Amino acid sequence: MTTLTVKQKYWTRIIHAWSQSGLSQAEYCRHHHIDIKHFYSWKHVLDTKKVTTSEQGTFFPLSLVEPPRASANAIMLSFRDAEICFQHDTDETLFLRLLALLRRVT
Repeated sequence: MTTLTVKQKYWTRIIHAWSQSGLSQAEYCRHHHIDIKHFYSWKHVLDTKKVTTSEQGTFFPLSLVEPPRASANAIMLSFRDAEICFQHDTDETLFLRLLALLRRVT
């Protein structure tokens, strides 16, 4: 079995999700704000490596921790060495953009 880098695992998950989506590659990339050139490039690289589905579906460890006592309605998200505090009224668009950025940095 081939050992994959973090980026290869990340792109393997994206390509697997696209293959299950029923969308064209361009539609999937547009919908998920993915650069189509990067998608094509990584798809080619991973096809060349013949990555198997057994290597797909890896998750990044995230942990949910107690919110600060000063804000009982907050959620604290820890990722690697970063902590992000979300208040109950956090804008959904901002939250989704942050998640998209976290996906790209790995």
